[in-house]
Amino acid sequence: MAAFSTHINVAVVAGGALAVSMHSARLIDNTEAVLMLFLTLVGTVLPDLDSDSSKPVKIAFRLFSLVAPLLLLLSFDKRVPLLYAALFWFFAWMLFELFFFKMVLPFTKHRGVFHTIGMGILFGELFFALFYYVFHTTAYLATLAGFFILYGFIIHLLLDEIYSVDILGGRLKHSFGSACKLYSKRNLVGSLLVYAAVGAGLWLLPIDFEGVERFFHALVHIPLI
Repeated sequence: MAAFSTHINVAVVAGGALAVSMHSARLIDNTEAVLMLFLTLVGTVLPDLDSDSSKPVKIAFRLFSLVAPLLLLLSFDKRVPLLYAALFWFFAWMLFELFFFKMVLPFTKHRGVFHTIGMGILFGELFFALFYYVFHTTAYLATLAGFFILYGFIIHLLLDEIYSVDILGGRLKHSFGSACKLYSKRNLVGSLLVYAAVGAGLWLLPIDFEGVERFFHALVHIPLI
């Protein structure tokens, strides 16, 4: 598998190239271009959430578990009393810490469900919901946010798969085929649940599919050289 620094470096180049291209096509503004690059970086570390050795990822998402409740509180239109805000923040953090880190991750295997394309799509839908319902952005911007999360996620899977090929030795490593896959053979139930959640998200979330079509149409017409 590729090193953490390699994932970050490749994500910066790939995410930056796509964000700059979109900016030049006037699909996004300066601030949104920086945001899309950041989301690419977030997406590219998500597959390693289930890795016991990925300490930078665990630290980052433990910080996120503290910041996320604050972002949700800031999205409220009405003034929230100090005591209620503190209690909400505490219980939201405990829910994330106890449920996700103590109950979910210990039962996952590295390169299992978290290393599937379906999980990448699901994370994209979750970030769409975050931007649309919490940050109150347009459906188009929320859709782009979800797309760049998936983009970074796929970059990670492909990079790990590339590192599973020993080019000099002319052989495939034992890990080949475990990085980028549609489902986890070791966890069929979990894979089915992931795709059930993906299907529900595609049905329930107001994803701007017309905006995505315009987005890809504009990208096709961006000159490569």
